[in-house]
Order: sequence, then structure tokens, then C-alpha cells
Amino acid sequence: MNDRGHVEVRAYAELNDFLSPDARGTTLARPVRPHQTVKDIVEALGIPHTEIDLVVVDGEPVGFDHRPHPGARLAVYPMFERVDIGPIGRLRPAPLRDPRFVADVHLGRLARLLRLVGFDTRWRNDLTDEELATIGRREHRILLTRDRGLLKRRDVTHGLYLR
Repeated sequence: MNDRGHVEVRAYAELNDFLSPDARGTTLARPVRPHQTVKDIVEALGIPHTEIDLVVVDGEPVGFDHRPHPGARLAVYPMFERVDIGPIGRLRPAPLRDPRFVADVHLGRLARLLRLVGFDTRWRNDLTDEELATIGRREHRILLTRDRGLLKRRDVTHGLYLR
């Protein structure tokens, strides 16, 4: 492969769910421009940043704001549930101690079920994407949605793509 202007990206585990079937479990060559960050590159693949716990570029953990050089190799990992990666810098903020939710407009039934089992869940069928993101940020709520674009918003810190 010609390294000029491209990076290699490999998504692991359930992050492959966001890729097309022919791209799953493979290393992908992606064009890169000097202004693009790791966040830009992985979200262009369709992977929301809220689903990512760790990005390693050429063997070093990096933040979402890192700008990889042409020829770099990116490994993108989901949340680690069984392995403690404490000494490695996680990209996501610490989990919320008191889980509270804001549900996207198409998740009214889920919102009602969450409320029935005792979770503090906000939902209205007329909230815009901007309002959902603002509620999540200001009230420290986990945004529940099936809208990848909504999870890619810079101001969404805690979100979950419902499969």
C-alpha cells in the first residue's frame, strides 16, 4: 500500500458493528489530511466517539485530538470491561456514578421501561438533537439513541448506541 496520504485503521470487537460487512475485521486504508484528528477519521468510518475507549497510533495511546501522519497505523478499541487498562489513558470520561439517561425521541417505550425499574430518564417526543446533547452534557446524563450522527456530536460525552 502507498503510505502517502493514507492511514491504516483497524477497529476491534463490537466497533466492527458500525462498519460495512466487507470492512469488518480488516485493516482499512483511509485518506488523511493534515488537519484531521483521530476523532475525525474514526467518525468518518461511522464509529461514534462515545463507543471508543482507547485509540493506539503506532503503538502509543493517543487522544481524540491527535493528528496522525500519513502511513500511521490506528487501532481503535471499545470499552474494556474485563481488562483494567488503568495506566493507559482512556479517551472517554469516567463512568457516571449515578446513571441517569436522556432518551432520543424514538425511544419512548424504552424510556418508560427504564422509569418503571427506577432509572431517572428524561424523554420527550419533540426534542431536537441539539436539545438532547445539551441535556446530556448539562445534567450529566447518558444519551441513548440509534442515531450515529447524534453520538458524533462534539458536546456528547456519555452516549450509548442501542443495537
